[in-house]
Amino acid sequence: MLETPGVDEIFDLYVAYGMVECLVRGGVEDFELIPLGNKYKIVAKEENRDEIENALKNGLIDALEEMLALHQALMDSSGSSEADFSRGANIDTDPHYLRKIEKTFENIINNKKELEEYKTIPLPLMPFAGRFLPRHFSVKSGNPFKVDRINYSLAWVGFHFYTPYIKYTKEGKTSIHIYALIPLESLNALEILALKDLKEKLPHYSENFMSNSKLALLYHLAHTETLGALEVLTKKSFSLKAYTLNKEKNNQAVRYFDTQNIGKLMKFLWMLKRKSVYHAIKFIDDLLRVDSEAGLSFVDAVLFDEVDGFYKALRIAKRSGVNVPRKVVEGIQEYINVLG
Repeated sequence: MLETPGVDEIFDLYVAYGMVECLVRGGVEDFELIPLGNKYKIVAKEENRDEIENALKNGLIDALEEMLALHQALMDSSGSSEADFSRGANIDTDPHYLRKIEKTFENIINNKKELEEYKTIPLPLMPFAGRFLPRHFSVKSGNPFKVDRINYSLAWVGFHFYTPYIKYTKEGKTSIHIYALIPLESLNALEILALKDLKEKLPHYSENFMSNSKLALLYHLAHTETLGALEVLTKKSFSLKAYTLNKEKNNQAVRYFDTQNIGKLMKFLWMLKRKSVYHAIKFIDDLLRVDSEAGLSFVDAVLFDEVDGFYKALRIAKRSGVNVPRKVVEGIQEYINVLG
Protein backbone atom coordinates (compact mmCIF):
# COMPACT_ATOMS: atom_id res chain seq x y z
CA MET A 1 0.00 0.00 0.00
CA LEU A 2 1.14 3.52 -0.80
CA GLU A 3 -0.11 6.78 0.73
CA THR A 4 0.27 10.39 -0.33
CA PRO A 5 1.89 12.73 2.23
CA GLY A 6 -1.32 14.45 3.42
CA VAL A 7 -0.12 17.99 2.68
CA ASP A 8 -3.11 19.40 0.81
CA GLU A 9 -6.20 18.16 -1.05
CA ILE A 10 -5.00 19.29 -4.47
CA PHE A 11 -1.28 18.63 -4.05
CA ASP A 12 -1.98 15.12 -2.75
CA LEU A 13 -4.28 14.54 -5.72
CA TYR A 14 -1.42 15.24 -8.10
CA VAL A 15 0.90 12.98 -6.10
CA ALA A 16 -1.74 10.22 -6.29
CA TYR A 17 -2.10 10.58 -10.07
CA GLY A 18 1.69 10.60 -10.31
CA MET A 19 1.87 7.36 -8.35
CA VAL A 20 -0.72 5.79 -10.64
CA GLU A 21 1.22 6.79 -13.75
CA CYS A 22 4.48 5.47 -12.34
CA LEU A 23 3.01 2.18 -11.12
CA VAL A 24 1.49 1.46 -14.53
CA ARG A 25 4.79 2.30 -16.21
CA GLY A 26 6.52 0.02 -13.69
CA GLY A 27 4.28 -2.92 -14.61
CA VAL A 28 1.65 -2.78 -11.84
CA GLU A 29 -1.86 -2.61 -13.29
CA ASP A 30 -4.24 -4.14 -10.74
CA PHE A 31 -4.80 -1.59 -7.97
CA GLU A 32 -7.28 0.87 -6.50
CA LEU A 33 -6.94 4.56 -5.72
CA ILE A 34 -8.89 5.30 -2.54
CA PRO A 35 -9.67 8.85 -1.29
CA LEU A 36 -8.93 9.42 2.41
CA GLY A 37 -10.03 12.97 3.13
CA ASN A 38 -7.19 15.24 2.01
CA LYS A 39 -4.96 12.35 1.00
CA TYR A 40 -5.09 9.08 -0.95
CA LYS A 41 -3.93 5.52 -0.62
CA ILE A 42 -3.19 3.06 -3.40
CA VAL A 43 -3.82 -0.60 -2.69
CA ALA A 44 -2.26 -3.02 -5.17
CA LYS A 45 -3.23 -6.66 -5.43
CA GLU A 46 -0.76 -9.55 -5.27
CA GLU A 47 2.37 -7.41 -5.04
CA ASN A 48 4.53 -7.00 -1.95
CA ARG A 49 5.86 -3.69 -0.62
CA ASP A 50 9.31 -4.07 -2.20
CA GLU A 51 7.82 -4.84 -5.62
CA ILE A 52 5.52 -1.82 -5.40
CA GLU A 53 8.29 0.55 -4.38
CA ASN A 54 10.57 -0.77 -7.10
CA ALA A 55 7.83 -0.36 -9.72
CA LEU A 56 7.18 3.18 -8.48
CA LYS A 57 10.86 4.07 -8.76
CA ASN A 58 11.27 2.61 -12.25
CA GLY A 59 8.03 4.21 -13.41
CA LEU A 60 9.08 7.60 -12.04
CA ILE A 61 12.38 7.40 -13.91
CA ASP A 62 10.49 6.56 -17.11
CA ALA A 63 7.93 9.36 -16.64
CA LEU A 64 10.54 12.00 -15.82
CA GLU A 65 12.64 10.92 -18.78
CA GLU A 66 9.64 11.42 -21.10
CA MET A 67 8.82 14.79 -19.56
CA LEU A 68 12.39 16.03 -19.87
CA ALA A 69 12.55 14.80 -23.47
CA LEU A 70 9.44 16.87 -24.23
CA HIS A 71 11.11 19.88 -22.67
CA GLN A 72 14.23 19.38 -24.79
CA ALA A 73 12.12 19.10 -27.95
CA LEU A 74 10.28 22.35 -27.18
CA MET A 75 13.11 24.33 -25.59
CA ASP A 76 13.94 27.79 -26.97
CA SER A 77 17.07 29.91 -26.70
CA SER A 78 16.17 31.05 -23.18
CA GLY A 79 16.28 27.48 -21.87
CA SER A 80 12.52 27.40 -21.24
CA SER A 81 9.79 25.46 -23.02
CA GLU A 82 6.03 25.05 -23.01
CA ALA A 83 6.31 21.84 -20.98
CA ASP A 84 4.09 22.05 -17.89
CA PHE A 85 6.96 22.11 -15.41
CA SER A 86 8.89 24.79 -17.33
CA ARG A 87 6.76 27.80 -18.30
CA GLY A 88 3.75 25.83 -19.56
CA ALA A 89 1.65 25.99 -16.39
CA ASN A 90 3.89 28.61 -14.80
CA ILE A 91 3.72 32.34 -15.44
CA ASP A 92 7.01 32.84 -13.64
CA THR A 93 9.61 32.09 -16.35
CA ASP A 94 12.44 31.31 -13.92
CA PRO A 95 13.39 27.70 -14.83
CA HIS A 96 13.84 26.63 -11.17
CA TYR A 97 10.93 24.16 -11.48
CA LEU A 98 12.75 22.50 -14.34
CA ARG A 99 16.06 22.31 -12.49
CA LYS A 100 14.38 20.52 -9.57
CA ILE A 101 12.90 17.93 -11.92
CA GLU A 102 16.25 17.38 -13.64
CA LYS A 103 18.08 17.05 -10.33
CA THR A 104 15.54 14.58 -8.97
CA PHE A 105 15.87 12.46 -12.12
CA GLU A 106 19.64 12.32 -11.69
CA ASN A 107 19.44 11.55 -7.98
CA ILE A 108 16.95 8.70 -8.40
CA ILE A 109 19.13 7.03 -11.01
CA ASN A 110 22.23 7.44 -8.82
CA ASN A 111 20.44 6.55 -5.53
CA LYS A 112 21.61 9.76 -3.87
CA LYS A 113 20.45 10.93 -0.44
CA GLU A 114 19.57 14.36 -1.83
CA LEU A 115 16.12 12.87 -2.52
CA GLU A 116 15.36 13.58 1.14
CA GLU A 117 15.84 17.32 0.66
CA TYR A 118 12.69 19.39 0.95
CA LYS A 119 11.55 21.64 -1.89
CA THR A 120 9.01 24.46 -2.00
CA ILE A 121 5.63 23.59 -3.51
CA PRO A 122 4.75 26.02 -6.33
CA LEU A 123 1.27 27.52 -6.75
CA PRO A 124 0.35 25.44 -9.83
CA LEU A 125 0.58 22.35 -7.61
CA MET A 126 -0.97 23.87 -4.50
CA PRO A 127 -3.10 27.00 -4.90
CA PHE A 128 -3.95 27.15 -1.20
CA ALA A 129 -0.32 27.97 -0.46
CA GLY A 130 -1.11 31.50 -1.61
CA ARG A 131 -3.50 32.03 1.31
CA PHE A 132 -0.61 32.34 3.69
CA LEU A 133 1.51 34.69 1.63
CA PRO A 134 1.59 38.50 1.79
CA ARG A 135 1.77 40.94 -1.15
CA HIS A 136 -1.38 39.72 -2.90
CA PHE A 137 -0.40 36.02 -2.74
CA SER A 138 3.01 36.62 -4.33
CA VAL A 139 5.03 33.41 -4.56
CA LYS A 140 8.25 35.33 -4.10
CA SER A 141 7.38 36.25 -0.50
CA GLY A 142 8.51 32.90 0.88
CA ASN A 143 6.14 29.98 0.41
CA PRO A 144 6.33 27.91 3.64
CA PHE A 145 5.05 24.63 2.16
CA LYS A 146 7.76 22.12 1.33
CA VAL A 147 7.97 18.41 0.46
CA ASP A 148 10.71 15.93 -0.37
CA ARG A 149 11.95 15.64 -3.94
CA ILE A 150 10.10 12.38 -4.62
CA ASN A 151 6.66 13.74 -3.77
CA TYR A 152 7.51 17.01 -5.52
CA SER A 153 8.31 15.07 -8.70
CA LEU A 154 5.36 12.70 -8.38
CA ALA A 155 3.05 15.73 -8.15
CA TRP A 156 4.46 17.17 -11.38
CA VAL A 157 4.02 13.79 -13.08
CA GLY A 158 0.38 13.68 -11.97
CA PHE A 159 -0.16 17.24 -13.11
CA HIS A 160 1.61 16.71 -16.42
CA PHE A 161 -0.30 13.59 -17.48
CA TYR A 162 -3.72 13.98 -15.83
CA THR A 163 -4.58 17.61 -15.17
CA PRO A 164 -6.31 19.72 -17.84
CA TYR A 165 -5.38 23.38 -17.94
CA ILE A 166 -5.83 26.26 -20.34
CA LYS A 167 -3.35 29.07 -20.85
CA TYR A 168 -4.79 32.34 -22.10
CA THR A 169 -2.55 35.20 -23.23
CA LYS A 170 -3.78 38.52 -24.53
CA GLU A 171 -1.94 41.84 -24.80
CA GLY A 172 0.79 40.81 -22.39
CA LYS A 173 -1.62 39.44 -19.78
CA THR A 174 -1.60 35.73 -18.96
CA SER A 175 -4.11 33.57 -17.13
CA ILE A 176 -3.80 29.85 -16.51
CA HIS A 177 -7.03 28.00 -15.68
CA ILE A 178 -6.27 24.69 -13.94
CA TYR A 179 -8.91 21.97 -13.47
CA ALA A 180 -8.13 19.43 -10.74
CA LEU A 181 -10.28 16.28 -11.11
CA ILE A 182 -10.86 15.03 -7.57
CA PRO A 183 -12.38 11.53 -7.20
CA LEU A 184 -14.84 11.14 -4.33
CA GLU A 185 -14.85 7.33 -4.48
CA SER A 186 -12.41 4.54 -5.30
CA LEU A 187 -11.10 4.20 -8.86
CA ASN A 188 -9.29 1.33 -10.56
CA ALA A 189 -6.34 1.76 -12.90
CA LEU A 190 -8.38 1.73 -16.13
CA GLU A 191 -10.75 4.38 -14.82
CA ILE A 192 -7.89 6.67 -13.90
CA LEU A 193 -6.07 6.14 -17.20
CA ALA A 194 -9.24 7.19 -19.08
CA LEU A 195 -8.93 10.64 -17.52
CA LYS A 196 -5.72 11.25 -19.46
CA ASP A 197 -7.85 11.85 -22.55
CA LEU A 198 -8.96 15.19 -21.12
CA LYS A 199 -5.41 16.52 -21.12
CA GLU A 200 -4.31 18.77 -23.97
CA LYS A 201 -0.51 18.94 -24.13
CA LEU A 202 -0.16 22.53 -25.40
CA PRO A 203 -3.44 24.22 -24.46
CA HIS A 204 -2.68 27.82 -25.44
CA TYR A 205 -5.45 30.12 -26.64
CA SER A 206 -6.03 33.81 -27.35
CA GLU A 207 -9.83 34.05 -27.81
CA ASN A 208 -11.36 36.67 -25.51
CA PHE A 209 -13.80 34.28 -23.83
CA MET A 210 -10.88 32.16 -22.60
CA SER A 211 -10.31 34.69 -19.83
CA ASN A 212 -13.33 33.17 -18.07
CA SER A 213 -12.61 29.83 -16.36
CA LYS A 214 -16.11 28.37 -16.90
CA LEU A 215 -16.23 29.26 -20.59
CA ALA A 216 -12.71 27.97 -21.12
CA LEU A 217 -13.71 24.67 -19.50
CA LEU A 218 -16.82 24.35 -21.70
CA TYR A 219 -14.73 24.94 -24.83
CA HIS A 220 -12.00 22.54 -23.71
CA LEU A 221 -14.41 19.73 -22.88
CA ALA A 222 -16.30 20.19 -26.14
CA HIS A 223 -13.08 19.60 -28.06
CA THR A 224 -11.45 16.88 -25.94
CA GLU A 225 -14.31 14.78 -24.58
CA THR A 226 -13.92 11.03 -25.16
CA LEU A 227 -16.20 8.08 -24.44
CA GLY A 228 -13.76 6.63 -21.93
CA ALA A 229 -13.50 9.81 -19.89
CA LEU A 230 -17.23 10.42 -20.25
CA GLU A 231 -18.10 7.02 -18.82
CA VAL A 232 -15.83 7.48 -15.80
CA LEU A 233 -16.89 11.04 -15.03
CA THR A 234 -20.62 10.38 -15.32
CA LYS A 235 -20.67 7.06 -13.44
CA LYS A 236 -18.28 7.94 -10.63
CA SER A 237 -18.47 10.85 -8.18
CA PHE A 238 -15.99 13.63 -8.89
CA SER A 239 -15.44 17.16 -7.71
CA LEU A 240 -13.66 19.57 -10.02
CA LYS A 241 -11.58 22.24 -8.32
CA ALA A 242 -10.94 25.04 -10.79
CA TYR A 243 -8.37 27.72 -10.01
CA THR A 244 -6.77 30.46 -12.08
CA LEU A 245 -3.23 31.82 -11.88
CA ASN A 246 -2.74 35.38 -13.10
CA LYS A 247 0.37 37.35 -13.81
CA GLU A 248 0.89 40.34 -11.57
CA LYS A 249 4.15 42.09 -12.41
CA ASN A 250 6.65 39.21 -12.29
CA ASN A 251 4.73 36.96 -9.93
CA GLN A 252 2.08 34.27 -10.11
CA ALA A 253 -1.01 34.74 -7.98
CA VAL A 254 -4.25 32.82 -7.43
CA ARG A 255 -7.12 35.04 -8.53
CA TYR A 256 -9.99 32.55 -8.80
CA PHE A 257 -11.05 29.35 -7.06
CA ASP A 258 -14.26 27.40 -7.54
CA THR A 259 -15.79 23.92 -7.27
CA GLN A 260 -17.76 22.55 -10.22
CA ASN A 261 -19.51 19.32 -11.23
CA ILE A 262 -17.62 18.19 -14.31
CA GLY A 263 -19.83 15.11 -14.69
CA LYS A 264 -22.84 17.29 -15.47
CA LEU A 265 -20.96 19.23 -18.15
CA MET A 266 -19.71 16.01 -19.74
CA LYS A 267 -23.18 14.49 -19.80
CA PHE A 268 -24.65 17.65 -21.34
CA LEU A 269 -22.01 17.76 -24.07
CA TRP A 270 -22.44 14.05 -24.75
CA MET A 271 -26.18 14.48 -25.29
CA LEU A 272 -25.55 17.33 -27.72
CA LYS A 273 -22.91 15.35 -29.59
CA ARG A 274 -25.09 12.27 -29.72
CA LYS A 275 -27.44 14.24 -32.00
CA SER A 276 -24.61 15.67 -34.13
CA VAL A 277 -20.95 16.01 -33.19
CA TYR A 278 -20.30 18.62 -35.87
CA HIS A 279 -23.29 20.83 -35.01
CA ALA A 280 -22.66 20.54 -31.26
CA ILE A 281 -19.03 21.68 -31.47
CA LYS A 282 -19.74 24.39 -34.05
CA PHE A 283 -22.63 25.75 -31.98
CA ILE A 284 -20.48 25.99 -28.84
CA ASP A 285 -17.62 27.60 -30.77
CA ASP A 286 -19.93 30.18 -32.38
CA LEU A 287 -21.74 30.84 -29.11
CA LEU A 288 -18.60 31.49 -27.10
CA ARG A 289 -17.01 33.68 -29.75
CA VAL A 290 -20.14 35.78 -30.33
CA ASP A 291 -21.81 36.05 -26.92
CA SER A 292 -20.11 35.14 -23.63
CA GLU A 293 -23.27 35.93 -21.66
CA ALA A 294 -25.14 33.15 -23.44
CA GLY A 295 -22.23 30.79 -22.85
CA LEU A 296 -22.26 31.49 -19.11
CA SER A 297 -26.02 30.95 -19.03
CA PHE A 298 -25.51 27.53 -20.59
CA VAL A 299 -22.79 26.52 -18.14
CA ASP A 300 -24.74 27.70 -15.11
CA ALA A 301 -27.91 26.04 -16.37
CA VAL A 302 -26.04 22.73 -16.52
CA LEU A 303 -24.15 23.08 -13.26
CA PHE A 304 -27.16 24.22 -11.23
CA ASP A 305 -29.98 22.38 -13.06
CA GLU A 306 -31.60 25.68 -14.06
CA VAL A 307 -34.00 24.87 -16.90
CA ASP A 308 -34.84 28.54 -17.47
CA GLY A 309 -31.14 29.17 -18.05
CA PHE A 310 -31.22 27.05 -21.23
CA TYR A 311 -34.09 29.07 -22.71
CA LYS A 312 -32.42 32.33 -21.68
CA ALA A 313 -29.17 31.22 -23.35
CA LEU A 314 -30.98 30.26 -26.57
CA ARG A 315 -32.78 33.61 -26.68
CA ILE A 316 -29.53 35.51 -26.20
CA ALA A 317 -27.79 33.35 -28.80
CA LYS A 318 -30.46 33.92 -31.45
CA ARG A 319 -30.56 37.65 -30.69
CA SER A 320 -26.78 37.77 -31.21
CA GLY A 321 -27.08 36.07 -34.60
CA VAL A 322 -25.77 32.66 -33.53
CA ASN A 323 -27.19 29.82 -35.60
CA VAL A 324 -28.87 27.25 -33.36
CA PRO A 325 -29.16 23.98 -35.33
CA ARG A 326 -32.23 21.82 -34.87
CA LYS A 327 -30.04 18.94 -33.65
CA VAL A 328 -28.68 21.15 -30.87
CA VAL A 329 -32.17 22.17 -29.78
CA GLU A 330 -33.18 18.51 -29.71
CA GLY A 331 -30.14 17.63 -27.60
CA ILE A 332 -30.87 20.42 -25.12
CA GLN A 333 -34.52 19.38 -24.89
CA GLU A 334 -33.50 15.77 -24.27
CA TYR A 335 -31.15 16.88 -21.50
CA ILE A 336 -33.92 19.00 -19.91
CA ASN A 337 -36.28 16.00 -20.05
CA VAL A 338 -33.68 13.90 -18.20
CA LEU A 339 -33.57 16.54 -15.46
CA GLY A 340 -37.32 16.01 -15.05
